[in-house]
Amino acid sequence: MEGVPGTAMPTWRLSLTGDTVWKIISYERTFVDGVVRVVPGDFSDSEAEEFGKKGITSPIQQDESNFTEGGKLFNLYCAQCHGADGHGDGPAASYIRPEPANFTETSNDFTMQGQWFWKVSEGVETTNMPPWKYVLPEDERWKAIYYIQNNFSAPGVFDAKWRS
Repeated sequence: MEGVPGTAMPTWRLSLTGDTVWKIISYERTFVDGVVRVVPGDFSDSEAEEFGKKGITSPIQQDESNFTEGGKLFNLYCAQCHGADGHGDGPAASYIRPEPANFTETSNDFTMQGQWFWKVSEGVETTNMPPWKYVLPEDERWKAIYYIQNNFSAPGVFDAKWRS
């Protein structure tokens, strides 16, 4: 609250309440200790499945351009947690709890394109997976998903979901 004299750390009591400062501290602690998971993972999985049952499919073309763009988006926004190879072992994964998804494992779990879109768009409750709908437009989310699925899924799994 008082800041640190002689450094760039300001006196926060002038602009923030004690309650707000404690919320910020609690959030920052998740970078070290991980997130206390209060919502089970199967809850967000069931939400994604319900969304996927609506028949939501990707509007983007399955082409090299969208694959390349998806790769750039993945490397910019996703690889730091999920790893360059999609194994959930990116540089940030060492301090994230629960661990980021391993896309080579989850490619079989999500049988519908809409499931992926829901998870990327809405994030995962009480984890460090943010809702990307506030950052990336819809087409960019689809491109990143296309890259993830085409790059990390087994060929049969990818074909079953994306080739129609």
